[in-house]
Amino acid sequence: RARWRYRFDTFMARGGTSIFKMLTAVFVATFLLIGLLRAAVLVLWPDLPLQHENVGVLGNFYITFLEITDPGNMAQDIYSSPGYKLFAILAGIAGIVMLSALIAFITTSLTQRLHELKRGRSKVIETGHTLILGWNEQRIIEILRELVIANESEKDACVVILADRDKEEMDEIRGTRLRSCSEVKGYRIVSDNEEIGKVDDFIVETKPWKIRYFVVDTGNWLSGRKITLAPDWVDDISWSERLVRMDQFARSMVESAPTFDPNTGVNRDYEGELYDYYGRPRYW
Repeated sequence: RARWRYRFDTFMARGGTSIFKMLTAVFVATFLLIGLLRAAVLVLWPDLPLQHENVGVLGNFYITFLEITDPGNMAQDIYSSPGYKLFAILAGIAGIVMLSALIAFITTSLTQRLHELKRGRSKVIETGHTLILGWNEQRIIEILRELVIANESEKDACVVILADRDKEEMDEIRGTRLRSCSEVKGYRIVSDNEEIGKVDDFIVETKPWKIRYFVVDTGNWLSGRKITLAPDWVDDISWSERLVRMDQFARSMVESAPTFDPNTGVNRDYEGELYDYYGRPRYW
């Protein structure tokens, strides 16, 4: 008994295909068993009342098949003798049990498949994509930010990450720490709950594809004057509230900051003046 149980457990452990084969085998065995019993009664006791008298042995097998696949077909024996009604009841019950098992099997298989897809356990078929091998949270986010900027004008840009992490985990990290530039435009920049302005644009250094500055529109506060602030100076970003917190810069300090002229752009002299004004170490 232990050996047979071990073989059964091993067979079932192979997954959905084994379960489907087992259900098919049980269906065929049940169908043949009830069909043979029904045929035997027909041969041994031909005088017993039967609703369909002229269908013969093969016809009774067909009735059994109908009653197993659809218990509603038990009405095929509503005027038959109690013996045939018993076979109809057995076929109907067997059909209900096997149908329930089949539905459970399909549901479980779909759930497992969806779970695997969510974890990223599927083939990747892409062309013209960027491939990243391995996972380092901080480095990956930096690379993705640069790629978002570099591919901003691309219609169907694609990045594939092959790593030993679940897709759900990577998507959660990406979703909480990464946004497109177009989405961040319009975010309010706040210092100690006082609004400095809104993100109007970005200044990107093309060599490493890194965002060097937010271009901030100060609105009516400074008569539409624009200033620049570096993302490295950000304290926190609230995606849900659509705001950027830079509490280390008082509003009065920002008021006298170097003005950004879009026509002139950014050069090293402007950057030096900006970093010196805010007392920040230069990145170059």
